[in-house]
Amino acid sequence: WADATFRFLVGAYSDDGIGDDVGSWATDCERCCLWHKGRAGNWRAASPGQTVGCAVNIETNGQAQMWFAIDGEWDEEPVFRGEVPDSYLYPAASGEFDAS
Repeated sequence: WADATFRFLVGAYSDDGIGDDVGSWATDCERCCLWHKGRAGNWRAASPGQTVGCAVNIETNGQAQMWFAIDGEWDEEPVFRGEVPDSYLYPAASGEFDAS
């Protein structure tokens, strides 16, 4: 997930991706961890061909709860809770992608 404060670096190489800053939240299924303002905890692994899902619930007070899933297997509790995104929130991904 990313909010209005997240800035994509288009056409430039960077080690920073989704979850490295205050305005984004991510799961890393290769390194089995969560990311928000840097590494933020452990999570599960996924293999090539599996589907990673994401869901969010935003309360009327602006606080968000975020979940991730692998092949439809959701965690019982949100992996991020009590977060307050800036202005809006949208799904986002970073990494090395093969478009073939």
